[in-house]
Amino acid sequence: KVASDILINELESIESWAEKYPDEDHRTKPTKYYTILNMDGDNIGKWLSEVDIDTIEAQRKKSERLGNIGMLMAGIVKNEWQGRSIYSGGDDLLALGPLSKSISTASRLRDKFQDIVGLGLSAGIVFTHYKNPLRISLETARENVEKAKEEYGRDAFVITLQLSSGSSITAGFKWIVRIDDKDISFADIISTLVAWMTIDKGLSDRFIYDLIKEMPDRKSVG
Repeated sequence: KVASDILINELESIESWAEKYPDEDHRTKPTKYYTILNMDGDNIGKWLSEVDIDTIEAQRKKSERLGNIGMLMAGIVKNEWQGRSIYSGGDDLLALGPLSKSISTASRLRDKFQDIVGLGLSAGIVFTHYKNPLRISLETARENVEKAKEEYGRDAFVITLQLSSGSSITAGFKWIVRIDDKDISFADIISTLVAWMTIDKGLSDRFIYDLIKEMPDRKSVG
């Protein structure tokens, strides 16, 4: 509830700012959609309870690592994504930010977490309209984290697009997919496609829909 109240205050301040500084060419006026990013470390409990030769010292160092990664992640959200961290506790994160760079930022956060802690990071991402009920969007983000862990085997992310009409679309993926014996970041694939769809004479905004039509039914594969 506390996190929800903080998010509500953030959204209200953004809306007030937009009304105070309107801009006809939309250079300063925020878009009607924003991103909620919820991330949670995988197998943190097991990692913390592992027995080491010097248990007390090892636990202290692990706690320090979590504290450091928490501050680092909050810094990435603020400085690289221009988002707001609602909380960043090391193994979990809740942040609010723009649509732009949301997936690439989440991927970078996952990579940093793995580099420092050595564990995977599951994420729930929600793209939602500012008029949609915030608590529903927050709950969806939390549910997506659980889906990433349970349905996609951890170290994965699940995205939901909540339209202003009330309809939604959800999809999940592993952070890293193996293709032709090479590890490829799925987030990089998505970011590249989005970039091609936004440049002049690039991919049509209907590209994703056309691609889905051409893809085989997953239930019939294998």
